[in-house]
Amino acid sequence: MKAGYSKRFISIALTICLLLCSIAPSLIIADSASSVIKIDNMGDTVCADFSNNRLFTLKGTQLYLTDLSYGGGYELYDYADIAPDSTLTFLDSMVVEDKIYTLFKDSERCYLNILNVSYLQNSTNTLNFNCEKLFVLENGNVMVSLESGGSNFIFYLLSNGSYNFFPIPEKILDFYGAIDNKVYYRTGKGIKLAEFSDSSFTQSSQVINNINCAYDRVNPLEFIGGNLSAANTGEVYSVTNDSSFTKKLTFNRSVYNQSSGSLTAFLENSNLILGADGENTISAYDSNSFEYISELKTVYNPYLLYIDGSSILCIEFNNNDYYLEIFEISDFIKIEAQVVNLNDQSVYAGRTKNDLALQYSNALKGADLSQYSLSDEGSLSAPFKGTVIDSGVQGTLISFSNYLRSLCGLNGYVFGGSSTAETVGKGAVLLRTVWAENNITGHTPPRPSDMDEGFYNEAYSVCGGNISYGYGSTLNEQIKAVRSLNNDLNNASNYEINTSGYHQGFNTPGHRNCFLQRGGNKLTYGYAGRVLLQYYEYAQRNPNESGTITETGNNEAAYAWPAPGDFPLEEIDPNAVWSVYFNTDKLDLSNKSPVITITDLSTGEVFVRDTEMHDVDGQREGYATTNFWGKSICFTPPKTDSYSGKSYKVTIENLINQDNLPATVEYTVNFFEYSGRYTINGVEYDMDSNGNMTPLSVPTEPTSEVPATAEITSEAVEPTIPETTAEPIPQYLMGDVNDDGSVDTLDAIIVQKSAAEKTSLDDWHRYVADVNGDTYIDVLDAALIQKYAVEKISVFPKQ
Repeated sequence: MKAGYSKRFISIALTICLLLCSIAPSLIIADSASSVIKIDNMGDTVCADFSNNRLFTLKGTQLYLTDLSYGGGYELYDYADIAPDSTLTFLDSMVVEDKIYTLFKDSERCYLNILNVSYLQNSTNTLNFNCEKLFVLENGNVMVSLESGGSNFIFYLLSNGSYNFFPIPEKILDFYGAIDNKVYYRTGKGIKLAEFSDSSFTQSSQVINNINCAYDRVNPLEFIGGNLSAANTGEVYSVTNDSSFTKKLTFNRSVYNQSSGSLTAFLENSNLILGADGENTISAYDSNSFEYISELKTVYNPYLLYIDGSSILCIEFNNNDYYLEIFEISDFIKIEAQVVNLNDQSVYAGRTKNDLALQYSNALKGADLSQYSLSDEGSLSAPFKGTVIDSGVQGTLISFSNYLRSLCGLNGYVFGGSSTAETVGKGAVLLRTVWAENNITGHTPPRPSDMDEGFYNEAYSVCGGNISYGYGSTLNEQIKAVRSLNNDLNNASNYEINTSGYHQGFNTPGHRNCFLQRGGNKLTYGYAGRVLLQYYEYAQRNPNESGTITETGNNEAAYAWPAPGDFPLEEIDPNAVWSVYFNTDKLDLSNKSPVITITDLSTGEVFVRDTEMHDVDGQREGYATTNFWGKSICFTPPKTDSYSGKSYKVTIENLINQDNLPATVEYTVNFFEYSGRYTINGVEYDMDSNGNMTPLSVPTEPTSEVPATAEITSEAVEPTIPETTAEPIPQYLMGDVNDDGSVDTLDAIIVQKSAAEKTSLDDWHRYVADVNGDTYIDVLDAALIQKYAVEKISVFPKQ
């Protein structure tokens, strides 16, 4: 190879024209069932003159030449011709240019034989030492590792016949490759590097990182372009200027027999890495970017690969027989990435701003946001007692949390139960106490000296949940706290994930990841003294599950925040990172770094996130990939002060699908504001930022058809009822769903049946039945009608 040297048992093409001495029985037999050619007398050492259709194999005491063009096989030499004594033990061999180098030994000495197959010339160098391995440079110089008198040496034979012996401090067990004036080798401590010249050989004391070389499994290393190496185990590495290795790519070799040759090959003229990869498969990757290109199926499992020009020689193994199959570089055509549009996923497709507005309004259910959250204030000093959140506040917080989950496309949580709520209340008291007394925040609070051990242990057990500090005791404040956790702008437990694990970093959304975890199924809130504790339980044992989760059903290919389609701008801060969560059984990150492109559809401005998350003037920039609460990626948002009226297209490239083929995710986000006008079930409403809906009109006549929904208007809207041909609606008709001119128990029964779906109401009567104005017909309306009938109230909330 032009860029460096390589130790491979199949290597350089032999540009030879051999005189054929005698005709032997055919050694190649065409397989009638396929395009492969069966090869008899397959050897442990193989080289090829592929441009002239010749294959050389060294097997036992025989060296064979096979002419692939017509199947002729010729036995050139027996063992005695290659080495002085046919009883010698074979040690090592290598092929460079037109020469086959072999190393043998007996009980006293070793023999280095060089066979020039171009001229059928043979020479032998006798070494009175205990030899181990040989390595041949591209220029024909030879290195042999040997031992004498308990000391280790390198015998360095130059192509001009001169030589040197270099003492070395550590025994070399095998050579793996060379580049420039450096050679890579294995010792008992790992892979190392030595610098050499004609007069010196200097071993490094540093073990090259990341490569597992135990049990001689790394063999061989190969180089291309001066900076790439491959291990025969299936691992491909990039070598840096300081000669350390960084893992980049792994081939699946679990089904292959380890060959004496290489199952990985480099095509320098096409920038391809080829490798045996899974059963009967050769995969191709780009040697610069490590991007997956394509794959081809072989007839049998590859045993070794050889490259010559634009052709790939694949020797395959099956039931102790060997076969030859030939491919061309043109066969490895790049596969276009599958485009997965998240807007088309069932959890996002078809939903509108009206749908989301209605869900938001129903999530808050007209709750009193100024309500004090605790029904039991517990005790924040010894003897400590846990607080209890009011059941209505607990229900509203979970309802709002489930609304946020539904925005992302995920199933909601159920309440963890009263027993769990008591424990979470104790956890909030513990966190508040440690914060107030010691100014310590976090998930591992120390035990206060005056706190009972039993109370502490129970409280500590729930402190792994999300924690928000500094928000007040009203429902409105705690909804703000939930939003703050989801934005994850300034919380202490944000992480950047890299190859060395978790560390404090650049505000990647750990709390949001936890909240939007696909396997979560139970949620309980606790509060004490400006500390809100969000405690989760999970449907499966591992909360970091990345693949399919059968217990919850949240198994679309991916979920995003902000979500595809219409999305309320109030639920994400313009400074908060965006994130995408993967079901890795359907979509996953690949070996190539992701590239995220965000396009402002109104201005055409493009924001590219293709570098790892880092800090620029105190601001986050780039992307981060994480396995924290499931596989995900987060990235810096588009630069803007407000999302009002904005629409963006997001594209994430360099992913893979369930078949390990290239995939790209794309989706569009359309931001809207909660405050605005909506048409729902034929009735116009004005909704404020807290989800309170005020009807602006009623249907002019009963109808069974649902009118088309209206878009939100951006201008201010006066809450007036527009002119209509219908008569003004008398207030006494409100609640009179049976049209008998009075509001009584019969009306309450009809509404209750409608809520239980035992009867149905048309749009007119739904308007009349919705006496609390929350747009839903439920038991609350029935109860209000009953109270009106017995004169416990004189006016409905809607009036």
